[in-house]
Amino acid sequence: KEPTNLDYKYFLGSLYLSNGELEKSISYLQEVVANRPWHYWSHHSLGQALYRIGKTSDGQRYMDLAKEMQKDIESIDYWNNLANMNPDQTLLWINLGDAYRQMSRFDEAKNSFQVALSLDPTNVAIQNNLANLYLLSGDTLQAIIRYEAILATDPSLADIWINLGVVHINSGRKTEARKAWVKGLEYDPDNSTLKQYINSLE
Repeated sequence: KEPTNLDYKYFLGSLYLSNGELEKSISYLQEVVANRPWHYWSHHSLGQALYRIGKTSDGQRYMDLAKEMQKDIESIDYWNNLANMNPDQTLLWINLGDAYRQMSRFDEAKNSFQVALSLDPTNVAIQNNLANLYLLSGDTLQAIIRYEAILATDPSLADIWINLGVVHINSGRKTEARKAWVKGLEYDPDNSTLKQYINSLE
């Protein structure tokens, strides 16, 4: 048994639901939902369990979320099929990455953007998307490395200086954030966002 494994917990939650042990089912399914906000069946099952114990509004909310997810899952399937049938088409991998990101499936999104980047290594938009995904998934070090790599190629990109500064400030590195934003202003002196960020440090 793997009590910390989410697949195992989803299995137990579903089993308890089918056996009518609703309270036990809910406790397992809630944990899966919290850690896998993109998981259709855990949301649907949790909605059913809550509905059956009389928490109809909460139950309906989870079932509605599951219904919305169906559209995102269909989008992922669509772009995944196209990308695998046309593996040399960069835009298809980008669209697949965006579809995964929409569902907060960050690891799979990163994989798709990595393929896109291998097809178009100098594409700054793809590099920036990857850096943003590392930031969203909590890997600030990898995000910084990737933002700095972009700037080493083209230091005139004000948006990247903004992003780099935001990572630093969110990590408590005020001095590094200021340096990034001031550097960005050297290349884009009229950038109001950079000015606002710098002023916020005062």
